[in-house]
Amino acid sequence: MFEDKLTLTFDCGTQSVRSILFDQKGCLLHISKYAFPNPYYSHYSGWAEQDATYWWYSLAESAKKLKREISETLFDKIESVSVTSMRDTYIPLDEHFMPLRASILWLDQRTAKCEEKLKFFPELAFRLVGMRKAVQETRRASVSNWLIENEKENWSKMRYWASLAAWFNYMLTGSLVDSIGNQVGHIPFNYKEKRWLRPNELKFGISPVPPEKLVPLVPSGTVIGVVNKKGSQFTGLKEGVKVVATGTDKGCETLGSGCITDKMAALSFGTTSTVQLSTKKYVEPQKYLPSYPAIIPDRYNPEVEIFRGYWMITWFIREFGANAVEEARIKGVSVEEVLNQSIEKIPPGCEGLLLQPYWGPGLKIPEAKGSIIGFSDYHTKDHVYKAIIEGINYGLMDGLDNVSKNAKTEVKAIVANGGGARSKEICQLTSDMFGLPLSVCQTTETSGLGSAIASFVGTGHFSGYEEAVSQMVHYKYTLQPNERNQKLYSRLYKEYYLPLYSQLRPLYKTVRKIIEEN
Repeated sequence: MFEDKLTLTFDCGTQSVRSILFDQKGCLLHISKYAFPNPYYSHYSGWAEQDATYWWYSLAESAKKLKREISETLFDKIESVSVTSMRDTYIPLDEHFMPLRASILWLDQRTAKCEEKLKFFPELAFRLVGMRKAVQETRRASVSNWLIENEKENWSKMRYWASLAAWFNYMLTGSLVDSIGNQVGHIPFNYKEKRWLRPNELKFGISPVPPEKLVPLVPSGTVIGVVNKKGSQFTGLKEGVKVVATGTDKGCETLGSGCITDKMAALSFGTTSTVQLSTKKYVEPQKYLPSYPAIIPDRYNPEVEIFRGYWMITWFIREFGANAVEEARIKGVSVEEVLNQSIEKIPPGCEGLLLQPYWGPGLKIPEAKGSIIGFSDYHTKDHVYKAIIEGINYGLMDGLDNVSKNAKTEVKAIVANGGGARSKEICQLTSDMFGLPLSVCQTTETSGLGSAIASFVGTGHFSGYEEAVSQMVHYKYTLQPNERNQKLYSRLYKEYYLPLYSQLRPLYKTVRKIIEEN
């Protein structure tokens, strides 16, 4: 063991890039954040693009800022660096490995026409298993299909279709390599066998990036090279520092939560809220939907997501939170802190007010809409706020039930991450609803911590991931569910929430048809 060695994680998300320094005990020694003044730009409504070079220069600036803010002694102890980033965000690269155009972010809403059908046998197979509509929606949402239809020249010039993390790896080392644990999104990837799809495989045509344009893959935790002269000049890092391939922000978050068995679930209270397990067996979270590759090479991360999850809080504040914003300004606290004070004032179940969190429809329920039902004259904005949090949790509970059933396991504990996990009120409410002990990590930067764990394992400082997690993951506190509240939530979930979608589905279809026809 080399106790004095440190690792630096670059965590690039939608809103910022962070340079985070960790030691082998999992202590966050320093963080330097570079917030994006303009996270993305839109040529048209619903579009979201950003220049990859903007992200790279932001990463470099955050690294230089960190170097200025810590001692030279501490900086000299950095032995390795790694990159974790947002998912499903890819860059078309030219023959010199530089971006041909701006990157289209994961939250971009443009769609391809996909007027040309798939080949006969894939089309027939998807129709027979009832997945034809879901496959159509996936093809339309695939950025590669949109580029093929709308930017033929760029597509023909493209040498590589690279993830953001893969390109950062190249800029640091001169080697364009990606990790298996980074493959999540609209890509031709065989999730069960953890490799690129071959052109003759059934699902290849959904996101048809030619095999020769796909980046070479290595297992997470692989040392892919060292910081070269160019990378050093940009970032201020020393030449020769090892660069380790890790994985996506969500995958790293699950690892950084200590959820490395199927008995623990990682909840992410972020813009997209998710529930993930770690399983040794490949388990589809829902029928025909893939399980993602985990950072630990012999594991998978079956996941269910609530698209727009805690974004709904942002929506609520924008539309109804003017008074809370002003109160927060006067008190010098965040607006969420003001709003969270109301959680314990409102009874569990919000006196019959229930939210269905389909602000963004899922792949298998494309006609779904969000809904809030059960209004009475005594309901207030505070009821709506708590109903949003309860609704997101109901969606995650439903997801966890499906994943647990398919994995044939019983989850015994949950760990909360993301912005919502900063609130003890939200965490206690979540523990009550799930009926499980809920832990909160020693740092909110669990994605960075997971990437750091992979770095230390990859550079030989731990015998494996189990040892690394036992040494580096610690919890600030663990909450126990309130038995009385749990019983109430259990009934509301089973008798009120779960039947709601089937009751409203015909109406969702009707309104969708009316809108499309007009």
